[in-house]
This record gives sequence, C-alpha cells and structure tokens, in this order.
Amino acid sequence: MVRKKHSVIMMVMISLFLGQVGYAQKAKKVKKTAKVESATVVEPAPVAQEVVAPVAPPVPQDRLDTIYYNKNWKVTSNKAFANYYRLALYPADSSAVKEFRTYYMSGELQGEGSFVLLDKMDDAKSEFVGTVTSYFKNGKLEEQKTYQANKLTGEHTTYYSNGNVREHYFMTDGKKMGVGASFSEDGRVCTLTPYKNDVTEGYYVVVDADGNYSKYSITDHQPVLETPSPDEILTEYKNGVAWPYYNKNGLIVGVSNSMVDENIGDYREIGVFIVNKSMINVDIDPAEIEIYEMKGGKRKNFELVGADEYDKKILKFKKKVAKRSVKNKAVVQVERENNVNANLGAQVFDAGTSNTLKNFQMRICKMQQLEAGNRMKYSEKMPEDLGYLERTTIHPGEVVSGYLYTSDRKVADLFVKVKIKGIDYLFEWKVGKKK
Repeated sequence: MVRKKHSVIMMVMISLFLGQVGYAQKAKKVKKTAKVESATVVEPAPVAQEVVAPVAPPVPQDRLDTIYYNKNWKVTSNKAFANYYRLALYPADSSAVKEFRTYYMSGELQGEGSFVLLDKMDDAKSEFVGTVTSYFKNGKLEEQKTYQANKLTGEHTTYYSNGNVREHYFMTDGKKMGVGASFSEDGRVCTLTPYKNDVTEGYYVVVDADGNYSKYSITDHQPVLETPSPDEILTEYKNGVAWPYYNKNGLIVGVSNSMVDENIGDYREIGVFIVNKSMINVDIDPAEIEIYEMKGGKRKNFELVGADEYDKKILKFKKKVAKRSVKNKAVVQVERENNVNANLGAQVFDAGTSNTLKNFQMRICKMQQLEAGNRMKYSEKMPEDLGYLERTTIHPGEVVSGYLYTSDRKVADLFVKVKIKGIDYLFEWKVGKKK
C-alpha cells in the first residue's frame, strides 16, 4: 500500500517536472520570438523617398491702371481736380495691344484707342497707335485720327457738337497733304486749303453748299482772278445754237454767235450768259465787251446796234408776224425758244450731287485735289433774262443772260472779248473752225 502510494507520488512529481520543463521551453520560445519581433521593429525595412512636385510660377495677370487728367490733359494725383480719368489696360502678354478708355468725371465715354506709351505727367507726350476716337458728352463724335509710328497718318477729322464736320485733313507722316477743309458750324460754308508737306500753296478757296466759290490769297485775303486760256473752253448746244463757255474764277461765262432772221434785218446776235457762283459781286458792262473781226492780220471793230434801233426793227417785223412780240427791250426769239441757255449753268455743275449738308460735307472731305468749279451742283433757278444787255451787277448765286447786236452779217474770223473785273474771257469763231 505504502509502495503503491509512493509510486503515485513519484508520477505526480514527474508530471510536475515535465510541466515545468515544457513551460520553461515555451517561455524561452516566446522570449526568443519576442526578441525576433523586437529586432524587426528596431531595424525596419527602407521606406521609399517621397517625391515633391515643383511649385508652378505665378500666372501673369493683366494690369489695369487709372490715370487722372486736368482740363489741360496734365496728369493730376488728386481726382478732386481732375476733368477726366483714363483706364489703361496693360495685357499680361507683352505682345498684345495696350488699350485705353477715357471718361469724363461724370461717367460719359470721352475717348478710346490703343497706345504704346502713356506719359505720367503730360498726355501730349503719350504715344498712340491705330485709330483714336474722342466724343462729346452727348455721345457724338468729336475727333477721329489714325497714328502710325506715333505720327498722324490718313484722314484726320474733327466735328462740332451738332454732328457737322469742323475740319478735315489728309495726313502723311504727321504732315498735311492735299486739300484741307474747314467748315462753318452750320455746315454751309467751307474753306479749302491745299497743302504740300504741311505748307500751304499760297491760296485758299471758299465754297458753300449752293456751289458758290471764290479763290483768295493767303497773304492779303484778296480774290485771286486768273485769265482763262482758250484751251479751257467747253461747249454745249441749246436748240442748235453753240454756247462755248469758261468755268473760271467762280464764274461761268458763255457767249453765242448767231444770225438774226433776215426778215428783221442784217443783224448778228451775240448772246451772253453769266453764272456768278463766286462769293463776290461782279459787274457786266456791254461797253467793255469787244466784238471784232480779224482779216488779213487787221482788226475791224464792230459797232453795237442800240436797243432803240433794234426795237424799231422788231416792231416793224411784229406787224408781219402775228405771234411774235416784244417785252420792253427783250429780243423776240425767232425760230428758237427764249430760254435757249436757261439750263446751261445747272448742267455745267450737275455732277449728281445732293444739296443736303451731309452730302455736301462728305463730298468735300473726299476731295484730295481742288477741281475746277469743285463740281458742285449750282442751282435749279432759272436765269434772269436781261433782254438787250445793259450794265448790271450780278450777285453771288445769280444767273443772267442778255444779247448784243451788230449790223454785220458776214465776217471772216469773229472774236468776242468779255471783260469782268479786269479779266478777259476771249471767244473766237474762225472760218473752218467750229466753236
């Protein structure tokens, strides 16, 4: 019994011993594992290096400046003393166009365009490019000009606040070239001045919307009258009668040469037609009209038949021809109408223009050279028929016609010289030569 009991005790002790050994081995194993794990933590695997993206440079931004100007276009730092302010755009792209808009201090648009440089003290020293436009407060155009290399080029136009053109010039490299025009505020009268390299050619022409014009000297402002050349003669025909005429000095001077019905007598009729489209009064005096013949190099003057003598012939003829009459000293028109030359002046000037002021100004502004008579439409009015021509004053815008008579029918070479303000207008009819 005692022995069996001892065996059991021995078994229990052995189990306990083995358990302790197992526990010790397990603990050792755990400790060893812990060391391994501890070593892993202490010596971690290499971590990949973080890539840092480069910082992008700042995006360039447009710049908008505000500049204040006084009434003399000098820059002022205090807007309380400013009359205008300007917004100047400086694009981020240096190759882009710099633009500006200028406003009145009350907010209305005053001007706009492009620039190269804006002077920070005086706008007169600023540099512009392309078309620059300015406006009145009412929104109407005040000025339009074009710059190239900071010099005025092309058309330069200024306006009145009512919309009419004030001045118009053609510019080349900053200099006036061609015809410069300056208008009155109502737009009806214009002064035309030819320029060459910014220098006038010594005269100017005043023209109005009715087609009247005169040439004046720049030095003394006196009318400039030029003797016309026979090469300048133009001719129109009315009812079979030739009317050669000059368009010179603001005058249309026409003369006809025809025979009177032989039943009346041996008379030659010299018709005179004058359109005064100048700006001055002119006198026509029959005593200063020369009618003569050249034969064999010798001159023969023709004596004028007096109005009374001719009227007697007409009265005598009236008894024979029922439907022919005399008015005062007017000539009975035989086999032709009384207004044979009635429309001569109008047709000379009619170039299809309108009589409106706007079209008048537009036409003037297109002129780069002064043309004879400026090609203006004259008038629709009928001429005043003076009958037998006597001394008379022809005012601007007036049209008159009249007749002179000689007792000679057959001539070789006939010449008629009309003198107006000291200028001779010479007409000739040569044998074998049509005029």
